[in-house]
Amino acid sequence: MLGQALIQNSAGWYLGEHGPLKATLKGFQPRPSQQEFALKVEESIQYRGTVLAESGTGTGKTFAYLVPALLSGKKVLISTGTRYLQEQLFHRDLPTIAKKLKVSVTAALLKGRANYLCIDRLEQSRYATRVSVLMRDELEEIYKWSASTKTGDKSEVSGVREDSEVWQWVTSTVDNCLGSKCTHFNKCHINKARKKAAEAELVVVNHHLFFADATLKEDGFGQLLPDVDTYIFDEAHQLPDTAGNFLGTAIGHRQIEGLVTDVRQAEVEDKSGIPALLDSATALEKAIRDLRLAMGKRIQRYSWEELVASQPKLESRLNDLAITSGKLVEVLAAAADSGDHLERCYERAASISGQISKLLDQPDSNTIRWVDVTRFGFRICETPINPGPLLAKIFSRRNTSMVFTSATLTVAGDFSYFRSQMGLGEVDEYSWSSPFNFADQTLLYLPEGLPDPRDENYQRALSEHLEPIFKSSKGRAFMLFTSYKAMQGAAEYFIDRTDFKVLVQGDKPKAELLEAFQRNPKVLLFATMGFWEGVDVKGDALVLVMLDKLPFESPGDPVLKSRLARMEQDGLNPFMEYQLPRAVIKLRQGAGRLIRDFDDYGVLILADPRTRSTRYGKKFLESLSEMPQTSDRNLVSNFLASI
Repeated sequence: MLGQALIQNSAGWYLGEHGPLKATLKGFQPRPSQQEFALKVEESIQYRGTVLAESGTGTGKTFAYLVPALLSGKKVLISTGTRYLQEQLFHRDLPTIAKKLKVSVTAALLKGRANYLCIDRLEQSRYATRVSVLMRDELEEIYKWSASTKTGDKSEVSGVREDSEVWQWVTSTVDNCLGSKCTHFNKCHINKARKKAAEAELVVVNHHLFFADATLKEDGFGQLLPDVDTYIFDEAHQLPDTAGNFLGTAIGHRQIEGLVTDVRQAEVEDKSGIPALLDSATALEKAIRDLRLAMGKRIQRYSWEELVASQPKLESRLNDLAITSGKLVEVLAAAADSGDHLERCYERAASISGQISKLLDQPDSNTIRWVDVTRFGFRICETPINPGPLLAKIFSRRNTSMVFTSATLTVAGDFSYFRSQMGLGEVDEYSWSSPFNFADQTLLYLPEGLPDPRDENYQRALSEHLEPIFKSSKGRAFMLFTSYKAMQGAAEYFIDRTDFKVLVQGDKPKAELLEAFQRNPKVLLFATMGFWEGVDVKGDALVLVMLDKLPFESPGDPVLKSRLARMEQDGLNPFMEYQLPRAVIKLRQGAGRLIRDFDDYGVLILADPRTRSTRYGKKFLESLSEMPQTSDRNLVSNFLASI
């Protein structure tokens, strides 16, 4: 089939021995798995099919979907896991492939609303009174930039912190956007970006933007993304979690305080002259603070039931907040005719009041309610237990082709877990293993004699066990942990006992740590989940990856506890149907940091004794079956010394 397809000048041919990429792109080598992947994407685009494509590290999945997408002549939307990957795809991979294929395709990079300056909000910020000196300086920087920017993309502003609170003052949300009533509608940066995306043949977004758009109320203007013929989701293993964040609801102090701030500014602008308006806004502000005080002093996540049981005043304070928000809605209803800003505040207040009132009722059977209590605020969230049924509705409305791809979509070769979480029925499923020669390039080390991971001496024993191995590897190791405490303890142990350079996640930004890791000859990097995926170190700078425990989520997390309890009530097996599949996929992501190229060699250490002592441990080993296994530490040292 592949040979015939190549003769027909299909996408596979362009990636083949006689295609333009082999002839003009330095270092490009044809790979049958990549060509087959491209053919399946091409078929999906042509016949409006849905494809699940698991593509092992080194397959070249980005080129495999970009080539058929660019050649199709269809309107395509590509969604990536992060903004970083989104920009890398748009600025590097996409123009490279288009140039080599000699195709002219208009493309657009589209980000979420929070990334674009709102001209109307910027003007309103001039009336702000509760602004620190630092924020005032940052506002001045934004004022200067606003006069020259063509895109309104806040990444252009180097003098303002990315996480600065000032951005909330000068960017819009769906709630506070005036839409076509805005006097700056024709100059609106979001509107321009949306128009450019609507006219482009290929649009690049990220998963957060896709689901934010998919769950907006369907009033036309709120939706940023254009209709397309094909959706391609890269890093698709992240989709269920991202979807869960957007398919639920959340109400918090920032949302309500933002409304109060905007009501005050809207009154300055529209001048309703109703005395009760500002009094009602102040009363709501006090009710928010009273509710936060009723949540207690501990800063953590709680299940709703747990927090209500421990804080007897909570429900009463929530009821007060509902009453106070309702009174503000009544006053705003009378003030709304005074101007567009007050009218929009009325609509927002009505929506927020409705959300608060809903919290007085019990959530439905597929919903978990939980609370994130911070030092000065809170967020009350409702999350679906299984996003599948809700996602099924979203995807069934799209009469398009869809491609879901990642290096980790299966558990022991089975797509069932991912398919269930995404609400997908019968679809085409394909899995291509990595073209790397793991039998020769890798070794999987399963240490013997370590205590149970729950033993308080486990991390110390593990560090002592690994010391001689690091001497053989000359550092060049990622030490990946499932908890921050374990990471810190191990880092402190080795700082005192080695002359290697020790890098610790959190000490510097992620990009700086990676640069330092690759620059130094003898280095150990200690990290948590932030480095288990999306990190690419090729060559002999990295020859050892250690995973301290099987990456099960913390059983003490209240949201997880509620989810598992609800699944048990429904007659499901939460461990086998939820916890284990997620842990296996996470483990495969961590293991994927080791071999990133055909010339890479290295050892993966899976330290957790449960890998071999439990029945479920076999699922993890099956996912790493291409790697030769050993428990002989001398063999590991010899292998590392030979690299």
